[in-house]
Amino acid sequence: MDVNGLVTKLTELVSVSPQVLKQVIKATSGGFQTPLDSSTELVSRLTSLVAGEVYPLTLLDRPKFPNIVYTLVSSQVGQFDGYLLTQSDRYVLEIRAATYAAMVTLVGSINSALKGSAYAIEVNDLAFDYEVDHHQYRCSMDIEFAYLSAASQVMPAAFVYGMDRIAGETMTDNFVQQRIQNTYSIVLVTASGNIDALLAAVMTKLLGWQQSTGDQYEYVSGSNVQGVAGLVVWREIYRDAQYIQQA
Repeated sequence: MDVNGLVTKLTELVSVSPQVLKQVIKATSGGFQTPLDSSTELVSRLTSLVAGEVYPLTLLDRPKFPNIVYTLVSSQVGQFDGYLLTQSDRYVLEIRAATYAAMVTLVGSINSALKGSAYAIEVNDLAFDYEVDHHQYRCSMDIEFAYLSAASQVMPAAFVYGMDRIAGETMTDNFVQQRIQNTYSIVLVTASGNIDALLAAVMTKLLGWQQSTGDQYEYVSGSNVQGVAGLVVWREIYRDAQYIQQA
């Protein structure tokens, strides 16, 4: 299905209301989205908290306190109706400090630093313990880093794709003339909590719009889709119709 006209129409919102919507993306259903190097953002958020003592996978010999080791344990694509929309990287941070008080303070600082990222990063779980052999305190922190399957990471974003085409029976007996109903999906992804403003802005643009000869756009339904790492993902469904006839 051709959704170029729909993408163009919604892109008008980016021009007039960039505070509401920042980009419109024609969703892709195949291929491989090159993942964002989420570890670069992660290290940049953590390094100043431990004087550069941040390491991938394993800790160096005779490390200084405090220190952090990070491990990427999974990377998963978020697919909706077969279209690639988001990517989610899950990390485990092993945080070590010489005293319990220093550990508690450091964990609080890490939480604040992750929340300050322009990306969506969420802490899923954490657990404290004491390593007797090494006389050090440790915290295991499970975090999730979510981003868009798109070249640009600015949000709020709208992914657009066609869902289905349903044809009615011919309107005449001796000549084939049919009405085809087209259904479209607009998936809105935001970390800003402005989903109500997004829904209203999209409806203002699409309700009653006629992109070709045929019926105007109608609203069908909307539903919350399970988001990741603090991202809100909401799917709006619209439809229009066109008429076809035999040559």
